[in-house]
Amino acid sequence: MAATKLMLSSSVYQAAFNASPVGEYLLSPTPAAIILAVNDAFLKAASRTRAELVGVSLFVAFPENPDDPADTGVAALRKSLARVIASGEPDTLALQRYPIRVIGPDGTIRFEERYWSAVSTPVFGDDGSLVCISHSTMDVTEMVAQREDHQIATDKLARLEASSFVRAKNVHEVNNALQSERVRLQLLFEHAPGFVYFTKGPDHVIEQANNAFYELIGRREVVGHTVRAALPELAAQGFDELHDRVLSTGQPYIAHAQRFMLQITPGAPLAERFVDLVLQPIVDAIGKVTGICGQGNDITEKRRIETQLARTAVRQAFQLELADRLQPLTEPAEIVMTASELLGAHLCLSRVAFCEVDDAHGTFFIRRDWTSPGLPSIAGDARRLDDFGPEIIADLRAGHVMTVPDIALDPRTAPHVDAYAKIGVRANLAIPVLAAGQLMGVLTLHQSTPRHWSNADIEAARDMAARTWLAVEQARMQAQLRIEHERNKAIFDNMTEGFVLVDRDWTVLQMNAVGLQICQRTAEQAIGHNHWEVWPETVDSEGGRLYRQVKDSGVPETRVYQQAFANGHVMWSEITAYPTLDGGLAAFFRDITERKQAEQALGEANQRKDEFLAMLAHELRNPLAPIRAAAELMAITRLDETRLRKTSEIINRQVSHMTGLVDDLLDVSRVTRGLVALNKSPQDMKQIVSNSVEQVRPLIETQGHRLTIDLPAEPAYVVGDQKRLVQILTNLLNNSAKYTQQGGHVQLRIELEAGKVLVHVLDNGVGMTPELQLHAFELFAQAERTADRAQGGLGLGLALVRSLAELHGGTVRCTSEGLGKGSCFTVCLPRLAAPAAAPMRTAEAPAVQPVCHQPRILVVDDNVDAAQMLALVLEASGYEVILEHRPLLALEYTRRTRPAIAILDIGLPEMDGNELARRLRSQPETANMLLIAVTGYGHDQDRQTALEAGFDHHLVKPVDSAVLTTLLAEACRS
Repeated sequence: MAATKLMLSSSVYQAAFNASPVGEYLLSPTPAAIILAVNDAFLKAASRTRAELVGVSLFVAFPENPDDPADTGVAALRKSLARVIASGEPDTLALQRYPIRVIGPDGTIRFEERYWSAVSTPVFGDDGSLVCISHSTMDVTEMVAQREDHQIATDKLARLEASSFVRAKNVHEVNNALQSERVRLQLLFEHAPGFVYFTKGPDHVIEQANNAFYELIGRREVVGHTVRAALPELAAQGFDELHDRVLSTGQPYIAHAQRFMLQITPGAPLAERFVDLVLQPIVDAIGKVTGICGQGNDITEKRRIETQLARTAVRQAFQLELADRLQPLTEPAEIVMTASELLGAHLCLSRVAFCEVDDAHGTFFIRRDWTSPGLPSIAGDARRLDDFGPEIIADLRAGHVMTVPDIALDPRTAPHVDAYAKIGVRANLAIPVLAAGQLMGVLTLHQSTPRHWSNADIEAARDMAARTWLAVEQARMQAQLRIEHERNKAIFDNMTEGFVLVDRDWTVLQMNAVGLQICQRTAEQAIGHNHWEVWPETVDSEGGRLYRQVKDSGVPETRVYQQAFANGHVMWSEITAYPTLDGGLAAFFRDITERKQAEQALGEANQRKDEFLAMLAHELRNPLAPIRAAAELMAITRLDETRLRKTSEIINRQVSHMTGLVDDLLDVSRVTRGLVALNKSPQDMKQIVSNSVEQVRPLIETQGHRLTIDLPAEPAYVVGDQKRLVQILTNLLNNSAKYTQQGGHVQLRIELEAGKVLVHVLDNGVGMTPELQLHAFELFAQAERTADRAQGGLGLGLALVRSLAELHGGTVRCTSEGLGKGSCFTVCLPRLAAPAAAPMRTAEAPAVQPVCHQPRILVVDDNVDAAQMLALVLEASGYEVILEHRPLLALEYTRRTRPAIAILDIGLPEMDGNELARRLRSQPETANMLLIAVTGYGHDQDRQTALEAGFDHHLVKPVDSAVLTTLLAEACRS
């Protein structure tokens, strides 16, 4: 039974069984006749599938036709199988009518007329018990249709088919039938799966042979030749004597697995063949033996498979033991040692060593080895590869297995016999281990005596080398994976995103610390529990719908939504969900509440910016309108002196207003970006208040407000920049004045605390909403403006106040009880103890370079209109003016005419005004000129750059003509 089971489970035998051209299946030795196995030839002949037949009763799979009284196929087959079970002998069915049930394309069932020739052969186990029945069949329906005498041909054909399968021993009647029916059955004879040949007479002249016989003997021509002449190599093997004995005794000769050596290819060595052979006497009508029918099957391949199976069983046992021993090991050295010990015992070796090769340096190292008793270990040995023969090492590098039966006799190793002798080696088998074409190691098997290395030895060594190397690599990979796992776990635990993994049933399998924190759960509360039970509030949420959608569709999805938790916590979440291969779900999520709030704040800031830009455009257009009207008036009519003076005042006033707007913009930009350097010194806030009130008094008086000032008796010192501190209070007072109705009340009060100076600016004006109080000090924030623009502004003043206060180490805050209830702004600054009196410093007057008393002025500006207007102003003041629009021409002109003063624009073509100033200073003719920069660049850095380039003065456009003429007048007087 064990042998039969091994045969049936072997993939090699299964392939041979399925490849057989004869239809065959194995049946259980029971009345039900269960189909145990079926080959491809039968499936093709019966138009059935293996799934339909295996495990099913033969009589259920192929039932009789209940509507056909002549259908006796099932009954005949039952009797044949019963005879086999009862007798233990093969049983042959004569040509048997056995219609087959066929299901048509439309589902209808019909029985198709079929005739079969069949042999049932018992299969016994090692203990002599009946294991199964081999049932071989051949569909001979077409041949039956061609015969005239159906009954006679049936008996003869059945006997012929039985002999061709080597399943029946009694085929005497088939042999007689073949003699008389040769022509009619020629097709069957030629294509029979087993070999068949006929001899005649005492010399055994071969009269006929089929294709299988020609295949067996190597396609030689044998018809018309005696057996001895046709197959001379068999003469010494007793083949003729076998034929003589059958001819003389009239008794058949039956042999199983008969071994012959045949000349398959002319001139080639004899090839070993195993055949099942039946020599059957052929008798005439009076019972005289006239010839012999030789038939059988070439079972060489089957014998090879059986041998291979036996070897495979031994090999598999070794492999299983090797796998079992290596499986729990995790250290490479342990793996190599265990495998070496098993292989050494399995092959009865003297030593097994695994050499680690450093091919780049031509060396190898043996970390550990296994040795039989009495042979010294070579563990820890490091040697050069070429010490053991460069030819062998070259073969190993090429991936060739090295076999040396005797070190002393092999020409490759004989010159190095001493090196081998030192380690007790007389025979050597080496298996190379290569990775990416590089020699990484060598498994070397040593024998202290000469040894012929068999194929089995080589296969076992190859297998051990491959499995050991694989196990070592897996151990290394497992170690690396453990490191990677720890690294990934650290990343997983420290990632900034939350992560959750649920299975197909929504059970939470994994969740990192960030995810638990975001979802406000502990690991014990979440992991191992149903997701919807842990977070019931998400069942009908946007996130819950996302999870179900991704799980159903298998398509990853990202969503941003607001989630309210059961404890009242509200959070904005960004979730990306992915389907898993097992039907579960993996999701990454993060708390983006702060980001959403920032986006909202940014949106509000953008809105305020847009409102500011619209207001700025409005504020800039307002002064442009009277300027343009004045210009048009001057162009269309001749004005008297009074009207001209009024027009000029309007233009000057509106330009001053526009300049103030631009200055405010630049100032708030510099301050809010931290580009302002404070000139700090001790300052008394009482004096700062006085200066601020002086600046804002005109606006307060215009509005008709009552101003109340409440100051402490003692000084209120702080450290700060006087100009900027005045700017803080001026902006706050202006803000209160603008947003307080006509005739309102504005208060300014200083309060002293420990280490603090508090300045309060209060009013009873329009007040502020809670929302406006949150954003009052942000850039572009402003209250709602009235239609007549009596209230509102550009939204710069309070932002500037906060920035300047922070630059002084202080803070500013605002409060209001609501619309119409006024506002209070409080500036808090660090208080300074009264400073010691400091000596007064007299400011040094700036040195002015001497110039001529009637100077000629060069104006260089690429803006023609601006240059001409400036020239007109200067000429009206009595100066001689020369205009140039290109800096290179200006350089050439100054060398020739040497003007005393040059007014230069900074943004010039070819070279900027700073470079032009440097060149003028470098020329002897113009080195002492008075240089004045007139430019739109008004930052402190721009001013510093201009002075460093050689300018004496830096004026920002639009230039106040009074300031410019005063400068020129002072230069001329000096």
